[in-house]
Amino acid sequence: MGTPQRTPEICKEILQRNVVRKKRRKLTLIQISSNILFYLVSDDGSRIYLDNNQLIDYDGIHGAGERKASVALMKGLHPFRLIYFQRYGGLGLKVLWESRKIRKSEITDKFRKHN
Repeated sequence: MGTPQRTPEICKEILQRNVVRKKRRKLTLIQISSNILFYLVSDDGSRIYLDNNQLIDYDGIHGAGERKASVALMKGLHPFRLIYFQRYGGLGLKVLWESRKIRKSEITDKFRKHN
């Protein structure tokens, strides 16, 4: 009889059941003007946008890994958006930062405000 074919509708339904997609919008407070190194650790796809510009693109289905990017920021609030999805397998998502004054660490609520 053979393997049943998957129509686009069936494929879409399978994806919708097994993929979680989320967006987080926040403002990030930078307390001093500095070069900041941002790290994105994720298991499956993720992207960071800062000041409405894509900073890190780690899209696709993959195991846990890390990407990083550096940006010069002035003191003040900066729009920050994290987009990610999770498919089968392991879970993982972290956003960290580092500068001359900040040791590599996760960005805490002290530095975030909901938009």
